[in-house]
Order: sequence, then C-alpha cells, then structure tokens
Amino acid sequence: MHITQTRYTNLGAARHERHLAYIVAAAALVCAVVLLCSSAAARAAETSAATFLQAAAQIDIAEINAGNLAQKQSQNADVKDFGQMLVADHSKHLTAVTDVAKSMGISVPDEPPAAEKQEAKKLMSLSGSAFDREFVNHMVEGHQMAITAYGAEAKAGNSETSALAQKTLPALQHHLEVAQALQKSVGAQ
Repeated sequence: MHITQTRYTNLGAARHERHLAYIVAAAALVCAVVLLCSSAAARAAETSAATFLQAAAQIDIAEINAGNLAQKQSQNADVKDFGQMLVADHSKHLTAVTDVAKSMGISVPDEPPAAEKQEAKKLMSLSGSAFDREFVNHMVEGHQMAITAYGAEAKAGNSETSALAQKTLPALQHHLEVAQALQKSVGAQ
C-alpha cells in the first residue's frame, strides 16, 4: 500500500509541476504582451510628438516668411506691423520647437510645407490692397487651423509637447484676433 501511495503522490507532484509551468508560461506571455503594447504606445507617442514638432517648425518658418513678405509687399502700416509681430513671435517659437525636438532626438525641417510655398508665390505676385486682403485671409485661416492643432496637442501630447502647445496658444489666439481685426479694416473676407 505504501508503494501505491508514493506512486500517486509522485503523479500528483508531476501534475502540480506541469500546472505550475503552465502558470509561469502564461504569466510570461502576459508580461510580454504588456511590454509589447507599452512599447508600441511609447513609439506611437514618440511618432505623434515628432509629427507635431515637425509641423510646428514648418508653420513657424511659413509664418516668418509671410511676416517678412507683409513688411515688404504691403502698403498698410497695420499689416506691416502685424508682419513684424509674426516674424518676432514665430522666430522665438521656432527656437523653442527646435530645442524641444533636439531634447527628444527629433529632427525638424527647415522649409515650410509645399502648400505654404505655393501661397507665398501667390502673395509675391500681389501688392497693395490685393496683397493685404489675401495675406490677412490666409493668416486668419492658418491661425484657426494652428489653434485647433495646438489645442489638441495641449490636451493629448506628451509632457514636453503639451507644455509647448499650452504656452504657445495665447500668442496664436492673439495673432488670430489681430488678423480678424485687419480683415475688417482691409475689407477682406
């Protein structure tokens, strides 16, 4: 009887060890999936931050170029002043964007997007009140889109891009208000 009981005890131990091995394997699999998912989430967040910073740099470059063009092409002192404000504010912001990007190991472009290059060509062909109307309308539209993008980043970005977006929103809102006031004064819309 003693031999039979030992045999069953050994079988029970073997089952217990197999059961334990299954539990360990399942736990390892769950850990691997969690790590994989968190790694994928981290990569997605990094990609999102890179996309935001790259777009922000391009917007700043386009706004600096447009501001310089306004100072050159416009005959309206208020439009010229707005152009000067755009150059000053977006130059500072471009430095901040570049600094955040560098700290995250992200490279940013040094040219505006293709659509902004096309708009710049269009603006260069205009002068006087025709330039003012087109420029101001473009600034209203562009700043509305920028505010939407920065608002989303402020809420959903990583800590660095969210802080940058939150810090930038008041300036973008001020630019929009000035552009909207100019729209009324130059007869644009």
